[in-house]
Amino acid sequence: SNSQALTVTDCTFSTRNAQTLAVIKENLEVNGCSFFSCGNTEVNGGAIFWDSGQEKISRWDMLLGTKRINVQYSKFIKCKSNLGGAIYSPKVESNITISNSEFDYCESLKINGSGKNIAIFSMGTRNRDIICKSSFRDASIYLGDVGSTSTSGEVYVQKTQFRNGDIYFREMDSRYQIQNECSFSEGSIIKKSF
Repeated sequence: SNSQALTVTDCTFSTRNAQTLAVIKENLEVNGCSFFSCGNTEVNGGAIFWDSGQEKISRWDMLLGTKRINVQYSKFIKCKSNLGGAIYSPKVESNITISNSEFDYCESLKINGSGKNIAIFSMGTRNRDIICKSSFRDASIYLGDVGSTSTSGEVYVQKTQFRNGDIYFREMDSRYQIQNECSFSEGSIIKKSF
C-alpha cells in the first residue's frame, strides 16, 4: 500500500562499481544517510534507482496517492552512473522530495559536456518533485517536464545553493516557477533535452 515505505536511516554506503539502492513500485524514505563513490557506468542512479512503477495515474491512484521518495539530511559524494549520478527516476508519475541534503561532485557519464554533472535525473515532474534547503557543488539537477498537471505556481527548487551546478528542464508550463530563493555561483537555469 502507499502508506508503507522502505526506510533507510543513519547508514553509510560506499559501493564502488555497484548501485546502492534499487527500489521499484515502493515508497522510499532515506534519512541521515551518506553515499560515497557509489555507482558505475552501466547503471542509472549511482546511489539510488527509484521507479514508481506508475506510467499513468488512474482516479483510484489519485485517491490513494502516487508513489514517493523522500530524502532528507543525506549526503551524496562522488556518485556516478550513466544518468543521475546520485538519484535516477525514470517515470513521469512520481513524487520526489529532497530536503536538507548535499550533492557533491556527482556525474552522469552518458552526457558529454554541459550536463555531465547531473546528480538527480528525473524524467518528469508531472506530479511534484520538490528540492529544498539543499546544496549542489559541482552537481546539477534535471527535472524533465515541469508543470504538466501540478497546482499552478508550484515551486520545484527552493532555498537551495548551487556552486558550479545548474537546474535543467526539458519543457516548462509558463504558469509555474522552477526556483525560489536559490543562489547560483557559476550556475543557472537551462532548457535542454538529454
